Amino acid sequence: MGINFSNFSLATRAWSIFAICLIGIIANAVTEVADIRKHIRQAHANEIEHLVEASLGILRYYERRASRGELPLKEAQQQALAVLSSMRYQQSNYIFVANDDGYSISNGNAQLIGTDIRNMRDANGKLFVQELYTVAKAGGGFVNYLFPNPKANGEQQPKTSYARYFPAWGWTVGTGINIREMESQISAAQQRALLIAAVIILLVSILIAIFIRGLTRPIARTIEAMQNLTQGDMDLEQRLPEKGCRELADLAREFNQFVFSLRTLVNQVNLAGHRLNSALTQLHEIGKDMEPDRSTPEKQLQLNRGIEHMLSTVSKISERTRQMQSSHELMRMLAEQDPLTGLLNRRAFLEKVEAQLAGLDEGEPHCLLLADVDHFKAINDTFGHDTGDQALLELSVILQEHFGRHALVSRYGGEEFVIWLPSMYEALASDICEQLLARLRHYELLTDRGAVSFTLSIGLTCTRGSVTLKNLLRKADEALYRAKSNGRDQYQVWHDAELLEENF
Repeated sequence: MGINFSNFSLATRAWSIFAICLIGIIANAVTEVADIRKHIRQAHANEIEHLVEASLGILRYYERRASRGELPLKEAQQQALAVLSSMRYQQSNYIFVANDDGYSISNGNAQLIGTDIRNMRDANGKLFVQELYTVAKAGGGFVNYLFPNPKANGEQQPKTSYARYFPAWGWTVGTGINIREMESQISAAQQRALLIAAVIILLVSILIAIFIRGLTRPIARTIEAMQNLTQGDMDLEQRLPEKGCRELADLAREFNQFVFSLRTLVNQVNLAGHRLNSALTQLHEIGKDMEPDRSTPEKQLQLNRGIEHMLSTVSKISERTRQMQSSHELMRMLAEQDPLTGLLNRRAFLEKVEAQLAGLDEGEPHCLLLADVDHFKAINDTFGHDTGDQALLELSVILQEHFGRHALVSRYGGEEFVIWLPSMYEALASDICEQLLARLRHYELLTDRGAVSFTLSIGLTCTRGSVTLKNLLRKADEALYRAKSNGRDQYQVWHDAELLEENF
């Protein structure tokens, strides 16, 4: 049985993503820990190899001086041993040298110098010196064994040594590292890596928690408000805070707009109820004043007017009640409308046009145009944003009137509008655009700060049959760009090379 992730809450989805990231971080940490061990061991091995090679370089230097007669052989050897004896690395590690007779002639442990070490064994009985001689004469190599550690009271600890043979003088040269000390370094490096991974996990979990909190709390407030609204417990004067990320702020804003519209309907119903109550009271007073046998035409006329008023009020209440019962339709309408102009918003326009394009017959003509208010920023800067909004509102009314009820008119964004004209040819659409431009040239919006006039730049494209809306918008946008580049206050047509036939 498959898991349906669409049923998971946002918090569950976010934590699921975090869990996947956590697994990745842990896997990476485990891999890094293993790599640390390998890299440190390899680094130490390379280090002692280089030290032995450097020691051999010193021996070659003194051997050449002896062979050239610059130094007696014995003195050259003594000077070379003095240099090697002084060499230290990692505080206590040293270079050891033994001759072919098995005697130690240089060693960090002074007690071993001059003694036969060929038959030395470690705690497990291993003849490690003989193995060092063997690998040294074979070209160099490593030998693992146990050796007393003076820093640990002479405790036998694992050690690995590398040795090379210097045939000119018959010396075996080598050095080694304490495995336990190396393991301590590895452990410290691994702990640092794990600590870094733990800090990353902690920081990511905190960020995820903050993200989930910032996402779910506004949604929870909206859900609670909706539940209170459906149960009749919500104060219609309350508002959700329009803050947070853009999507959540938009959600709160649209909900507040819906509540405002609902409150308006409720107020209208209450007003109609008051009117009905007033009408009934008036009828009651008229009834008390009238007697059946002394009824006058004036009283009868007054009674008829009261009845008409009551029936009108009842009709209004019924209409408002029907509107309130159609809250789903109201929510859909609000979701599709641009809040300023009342036109279709961009999303609703795209959905409706795409649906109609899909059902067009082959060869059926239609046009799409993009219109942009020229120098709209100057209107806002000169007259203020309220006047700019009023200009957009007036323009939306003009566009609806001009293109008629069959056109789909939308505020596409900012001061840009888009209109789709079904069953429309290019010639007629061009005439309509020219008429619109001429109309706007003589239009003035009267404001407290003076008369405001504006013009449009229009990009028009016409075609036939079912096409993609994306392609239509691209062509109209290119035509709009030409209209603006050519001086504005005009329309430009994007001509399809395949549709140059007459459009009448």
